[in-house]
Amino acid sequence: MDYATNYLLNNPNPQLVTINIGGNDLGLLQVNCNFDLKCELAGLPGVLAAYGQNLLAIFTHLRFQAKYDGPIVLLTYYVFNYQDPTQVGVFTSLNGIASGIATAFGAKIADGFNAFLVATIPFAGDSCKAGLLVKLPNGTCDTHPSMAGQELLADTVLKVLSDEVH
Repeated sequence: MDYATNYLLNNPNPQLVTINIGGNDLGLLQVNCNFDLKCELAGLPGVLAAYGQNLLAIFTHLRFQAKYDGPIVLLTYYVFNYQDPTQVGVFTSLNGIASGIATAFGAKIADGFNAFLVATIPFAGDSCKAGLLVKLPNGTCDTHPSMAGQELLADTVLKVLSDEVH
């Protein structure tokens, strides 16, 4: 946040700020719970509350401390497996918090969640099988987007920007 604030204060004409943040908060919860679902679900409300407070601080810094009044696009998180109701529910909650706060600060929402969802339909909702996540040597996938996933997310952000121009 400090880097972004300083950058915006010291660069007179930034064209765009994009934000995609929060997935690591969920990952830390999983690790801290040793991947025990009961523990994760018990800790989720606190993680989501802290996430909302942190995101509110970030947007406040961008708009008021950094005095940035240009476009901000928040990219929502995608799901690794859309057939898993727990994953869908958790990321829907995270994205809802992010979208609400971002919108309050005049940001546009790029819907990475639904972009991945549509792309995974032929693969039964599996982002890995759809080629949207980084493949690991053992055939499973990392949680990060592959080049195809990155391109899809970038296109999603660009669509929001082009819709604003038209």
